[in-house]
Amino acid sequence: MFNDRETEVHVTPAAPLENDTAVKIRGGYITGSEHRKEILLDGTGPFRGLLEKYLGEVAPRIYRPGYCTQVRCSLSGFLRFVNKELGFKDLDLVRPTTVTCYIEWLRSHGYCSSNFLGHLSSFFNWLASIGQYDRGNPVARRFHREMMMAPNPPDGASDDHVTAKAGSAFCSGDRED
Repeated sequence: MFNDRETEVHVTPAAPLENDTAVKIRGGYITGSEHRKEILLDGTGPFRGLLEKYLGEVAPRIYRPGYCTQVRCSLSGFLRFVNKELGFKDLDLVRPTTVTCYIEWLRSHGYCSSNFLGHLSSFFNWLASIGQYDRGNPVARRFHREMMMAPNPPDGASDDHVTAKAGSAFCSGDRED
């Protein structure tokens, strides 16, 4: 990821420069977009390789060029939740109840868009097509979209409600430890 050599970048100046037009960038420098990408993918754990393969090879074929960033955010958020919050290390443990739990977790944090459901559904369809996921798609689009659009629970109840469920059989009962 980081390198020790300096990279020269040639720029076309708006006004002519008296000296050289090359700008020296220190070795190991990463761009802001690369840094954000690294932050997003960091918590995905054992699922990072599959996610990077999907984002690099499949997503550019099915999504508009500028839209792949949103897809990366949607998928990395879900996989980070599955890895860090639920402790899953195998995608075969993901069930519709896992998606339901993720929706409740998102809603407890004020998130209300359901766009991620389509991204997630496409990702699991791709996983099934390459033999990496042998269960039905865990996204029940109609049910989960309606759940995402439902009014939020009363203030104060939401965080306790989701925290209680995160450790219960609702989210982790399908786990095969």
